[in-house]
Amino acid sequence: MAHEVTYAHSQLAGAPVLTGQAGSLATILDAVLCDGWGTKTIASIVVAAGVATVTFSGTQTFEPDVAIEIIGVATPGALNGRQRAISTGTNSVSFATSAPDGTATLSTATVKNASLGWTKLFTGTNTRAYKSANSASTGMVLYLNDTGTTSGRVLGYEGMTDISTGRFPFPLSGWIDGGLFWSKSATANATARRWLIVGDDRTFFFCSAPGTSIYNYTVHGFGDLIATRPNDPYACALSGHFAESSGLNGYPLGCVAISDRTNAQSRGVFVPRLHNGMGASINCQTFGAGQVAAWAAAPQTYSGMAGYGIGQFPHVPDNALILNRAMVVGPTGQLATGAGHIRGYWPGILHAAQDVAGNNFFNLNIKVDGQGDFTGRVLMHERPGQPSGAGMGSVFFDVTGPWR
Repeated sequence: MAHEVTYAHSQLAGAPVLTGQAGSLATILDAVLCDGWGTKTIASIVVAAGVATVTFSGTQTFEPDVAIEIIGVATPGALNGRQRAISTGTNSVSFATSAPDGTATLSTATVKNASLGWTKLFTGTNTRAYKSANSASTGMVLYLNDTGTTSGRVLGYEGMTDISTGRFPFPLSGWIDGGLFWSKSATANATARRWLIVGDDRTFFFCSAPGTSIYNYTVHGFGDLIATRPNDPYACALSGHFAESSGLNGYPLGCVAISDRTNAQSRGVFVPRLHNGMGASINCQTFGAGQVAAWAAAPQTYSGMAGYGIGQFPHVPDNALILNRAMVVGPTGQLATGAGHIRGYWPGILHAAQDVAGNNFFNLNIKVDGQGDFTGRVLMHERPGQPSGAGMGSVFFDVTGPWR
């Protein structure tokens, strides 16, 4: 069964803490990808006019639009399982239901923030192997080595037999030995850093603000693309950095919120093979569709910054916010020769094709209701930027879905 889109972030009470210490990233990924988190004992569930209100003991850990999971309702059983929160109170959370009006009969019932529905294949001391549980996925595995402090190291594999053994890695060691870097903290200590994970059961994005500014997210991604070739069994991508970048005063290459239309090598996105199944790990780059336009002056810039594409927000004729998909294009180094191609699109993330960031129109975690092609969806705004510098942009995540 496919799991819907959900998210979690560090500002929710009781959320796991990201620090510059070994194991902090593994703890977060365990909770958000696989286990769920913030379990509360349910005191009551009352259904009225198609809305179930869950009252629990303890601090509020939910917010509207996240997926929650309920276990232990005796009757009606339809209240068990994954639900989407529509509102919250001091110690309550509500969701839409087709269950009849009335008060539920509880056993020992609990509610928690639901996971994305991934499988933890193998574990070691601050090392993990994660895989989508969706049978429609490519089945690629994300290996995490979180034994370091300021960054975790990540590799994709076509398969693993134990926590130390994988086959057909991406990237290959010839590109970077030990895997790409995912930023945690600019300092190797217990200082808490802001983070966000958005995803479904086939793709997720890990956003971290490793520097002193809470606004400057670096966006890392892993999972299945929306492939341009139907039934592409290798349309999976991993993004990250070629070097430690948690304290970087510059563009962290591999950040999915950066559109990079340069023709240089080593752009920080890898897929396991070519679309035809030939070869081995292929280096690609994230490229915003808005930068295809000739007036996009900056060759490398954050989504939503001046120089990305089409003037300022709002769009003068219709007051529109113009969003576009983020493409994975490659192989790098071949784009100028005409040999490169669009391998697929990152699902769920939308680049802003205007200067949105310059006037600070949207803050972190602000939600807007989609219109046009995005009618019926809630889009959550985030601020990517250089970990220890400037260059703050704007990017949106579809937190409603489905992404495919």
